[in-house]
Amino acid sequence: MTVSGTTAADEVTPVLGHAMRDAGVDALLVAPIQHDEVLFGVFVAFFLHPRQFDSEAAPLADALAGQAAQAITTLRLQRQLEHAAMHDETTGLPNRRRLETQLLEYTRTTPALIATLFIDLDGFKRVNDNLGHHVGDLLLREVGFRLQTTVRTEDLVARYGGDEFVVVCEVPELAAAEEVADRIRQAIEQPFTDLPDGFPISASIGMSIARTEDPGWNPDRLIREADHAMYAAKNAGGNRVVGTSVG
Repeated sequence: MTVSGTTAADEVTPVLGHAMRDAGVDALLVAPIQHDEVLFGVFVAFFLHPRQFDSEAAPLADALAGQAAQAITTLRLQRQLEHAAMHDETTGLPNRRRLETQLLEYTRTTPALIATLFIDLDGFKRVNDNLGHHVGDLLLREVGFRLQTTVRTEDLVARYGGDEFVVVCEVPELAAAEEVADRIRQAIEQPFTDLPDGFPISASIGMSIARTEDPGWNPDRLIREADHAMYAAKNAGGNRVVGTSVG
């Protein structure tokens, strides 16, 4: 679309004419930036003095808008692929790869006490076997939501695989980590609206805690020790927290 003069702009819409007067614009050329019927924005060219766009201006604007649309589409696809590589498809949470990357980042920050909570759902296999994978997926998404709302926004919540989740958080002391772990346990044992009676869900939680400046700091070991502690919690009857110290 081309508009020459504020009077013509008023005929399109008074708002456009008013805006052109305020900006000192006399002539305007607008082309949509879109791809596959998805509108990303508009390409705009203008003159600040009386002048009309010639017949070659519109095709040029369309061509430039098309190039911009292709570039934006490529960038969006790249970001989608990057996101998919680092996030779980079912829950939308960071996946195991993102978790391991994030743990390595702690080694580059200031010294801190890091707690890793390895969470396994008690009763999940029974839900999958009897109610189907669709219900199981709904349950996993709800667990992910509960975990995110139970911890701080700066804490990392990841799906490790299957019905296993991992929460990584910086804490001031051991007691704070234990409090977070028990808060998570209580959140998960609350009833799930998508599940009928007779399908209780709880969590076996293993906790490992270590300081990033300790000689024994190792993200892989941190997860492994938390995993072992989780199995101890499950073997003890589930719906409990078992902790260990690393380093």
